[in-house]
This record gives sequence, C-alpha cells and structure tokens, in this order.
Amino acid sequence: MVILNWNQVLTLKRNGVINITGICNKVDDLIIFSLLNKLNFLKECNIKHLIDSLSEDEYKKAELIYCVWYLIANRYIKCDLNKDLNLNTVIWAT
Repeated sequence: MVILNWNQVLTLKRNGVINITGICNKVDDLIIFSLLNKLNFLKECNIKHLIDSLSEDEYKKAELIYCVWYLIANRYIKCDLNKDLNLNTVIWAT
C-alpha cells in the first residue's frame, strides 16, 4: 500500500491520473482523500475511531460522518450491511 501526501494527489489529479472530485460533490477532495487515506492506513476500524482520528472539531466531525455514510452507500467503504449502521460500525476500504 502506498500512502500519498496531499501534494502528490494534487499532482496526479492535475495530470489526469486520478479523479476523486466526482466521488462526493458536497464536500471537497481533501475530506475524501483524508478519509480514504486514513482508512487505508488503519485497515479496519469503527466509524467513530476514524472520525475522531481526523478531527476534534464537532462541526468537522459532522461533515466527516456525512461523507462516510455517502462513501458506504456508494461502496467506496465497506461494512457489514446486515448489521445496524451506527458510529460503532466496523468499516474497511474497498
């Protein structure tokens, strides 16, 4: 697994190698990148741990939670959908 920093991602994006803008148009690329990058690093965790590891600000956490649900719904993040979804749901990257 390769962990990229944000400048590397922007360079790849500018060169047309990757496109993460279209994933979730209500939040910026940095939030998407941060969530997916951190989850790739952690391999598996619950949603609360992921959110808490990225921000201490309550408003930012709300934005991150929204985006996690979006990423789960669109299968960028996996979880056991046979169980109730909440902040203790265990998630992993696809």
